[in-house]
Amino acid sequence: MQNIKPGISENKNIFADGDRILPLIVFITALILRFVYFYQIRGFGWTWNPSGDAFFYDSWADGIIRGGFMKGYPYYMSPGMAYLLAAVYYVLGHNLFAVLFIQFIAGSVNCVLVYYLARILFNRKTGLIAGLLACGYGMSFVLESIPVTAVWINLLNLAMLILLLKSLEKNNRLLALGAGFAAGLSSLFRPSVLLFAVMLALWKACRDIKMKKGADYGWLAAFIAAIIITISPVSARNCIVSGEFIPLTVSGGMNFYVGNNKTANGSYRAAGFKEVSDPFFMVSGYRDRTSQIAGRSMSYRETDSYWRSKAFGYIKDSFPDWINLVLRKFVLFFNNTEISTNRSFQVYRGDSPLLSMKLISYGFLCPAGILGMLLAVKKKGRTAVMRLYVLSYLAICLIFFTVSEYRYPAAAVFAVYAAHAISGFLEKIRQKKPGTAMGYALAMGLLCLGANAPGAIDMKPYSAAARYNRGLIYYEEEKYPEALSEFTQSLKENPFSAAAHNNIGNIYFNQGRYDLAVEEYEEALRIDPSCACAYNNIGRVYHVSGREEKAVTFYEKAVELDPSFAQPYYNLGIIYYAEGNNSAALKMFGEMLKYRYDEDVLKKIKKIKKWN
Repeated sequence: MQNIKPGISENKNIFADGDRILPLIVFITALILRFVYFYQIRGFGWTWNPSGDAFFYDSWADGIIRGGFMKGYPYYMSPGMAYLLAAVYYVLGHNLFAVLFIQFIAGSVNCVLVYYLARILFNRKTGLIAGLLACGYGMSFVLESIPVTAVWINLLNLAMLILLLKSLEKNNRLLALGAGFAAGLSSLFRPSVLLFAVMLALWKACRDIKMKKGADYGWLAAFIAAIIITISPVSARNCIVSGEFIPLTVSGGMNFYVGNNKTANGSYRAAGFKEVSDPFFMVSGYRDRTSQIAGRSMSYRETDSYWRSKAFGYIKDSFPDWINLVLRKFVLFFNNTEISTNRSFQVYRGDSPLLSMKLISYGFLCPAGILGMLLAVKKKGRTAVMRLYVLSYLAICLIFFTVSEYRYPAAAVFAVYAAHAISGFLEKIRQKKPGTAMGYALAMGLLCLGANAPGAIDMKPYSAAARYNRGLIYYEEEKYPEALSEFTQSLKENPFSAAAHNNIGNIYFNQGRYDLAVEEYEEALRIDPSCACAYNNIGRVYHVSGREEKAVTFYEKAVELDPSFAQPYYNLGIIYYAEGNNSAALKMFGEMLKYRYDEDVLKKIKKIKKWN
């Protein structure tokens, strides 16, 4: 039998005939699991109603087709997802089912790419195990059922890693160019991969010099040039619309501040002013606060720089606390807890029997992957690239904050090395070496215990946010009992949510239970005296009760607290129009249109002008 060198695949052509059936098994398994998951969640309103980042990307895609959204502003969310959705909507219409179907296909392809990655590094058996582990990773199902960036980042990063490994094996600059294009496209979905690109370039240069053959600047140039070419249209566009050099997005400094301030907890926690956790208001909220502090209008780049410097100020002034914060992020990166800013894995697991089975968890992939890395530590070259990749995503979480979406790309590599550890264990069993096999099992058990240690972070705020978002979806569908249940559950986990009380008030308002509605609005104001929505909604209660003078007082207070809030302008315009005060009505409708486009309001304005 031919001897196989460690770390080298049995067949240099990984796409040969013998390598077709196994990836096909992986793909079909992944697809079946995803369709089962979709079948289980298809009847839930949240499946078809994006929220958070997903709603932002969905709205942005619609705006791209119509030519208006984000026009004249630098990007503050990564544009790749929005343009991908826009392409789907342009061809198939606004069809969320098509998006989810495409993402499930992409997720299944990712499992096949994990197979090939393990196949290149180890062998077919390890590749099959790795691919099947990736098939059953529960968080993948959740992220693939939301129109967000995770699945596409994984797809592009895995393609990049495969091309990198093959280019390093053959010193092929054309493959390095392809890897650079994949990295550049990935950065359009989230710039995190650029840190890996920098680390890889430094490693390659140092490795070549150490081997006394000189750095292969042609290889590096091909890789880096492809990245620059890919992102340059976005950089140029941002420069044109803002007059400032913004390579990709303008939110890096703000996100850095979110992860490094006195209230940070190691994961995502929005700053304590305005609703900056909402993607629609994130940059405007930070910019308004920065301009208020500076006493002048601040540019986007100035705003980003201000919050970055504020974070560095916290690090300097509270260095011991910051070290503890970094250690917390480190623990969260390796812990089983899935922390999502879009859809809570813990909450939504109750809607899918498949998810509740906990097929493959991060609390297994990560420790098993670490064991596999330790077993492969003597294998240099290509396996070093994989370790560097994981380290780069760990560094991203330490720099910013740890959430499932940020560490998700590392899970694919953990699956590869977890498969290596499992394969090694099975091999020791086959070789009748029970002592070594038991050593493997003990090491994996201890690592799993550490990764699954409870209490890494209080999950109540995250599940509260997920329940609040579900409540919003039920509210929009006019399923008021379900919405009330979700908002109430949200308040049990986060009693200080003014927004939840405000929306419970809206439910009572729509049911004609005005006394209960006012109680909820007033509770929202006790929690947050600056809640303009609650003032507007109390005004609505007085308005429908025929007490217009009292309603005007509350509408005006809402405008005072948030001049960009469109609804109270509209409500004031309706009152003035009914009273025959057409000039005041025109003024209010005009103010409303500055912040929200409305065909009916335009018709009212034309009607008023016609009769005056």
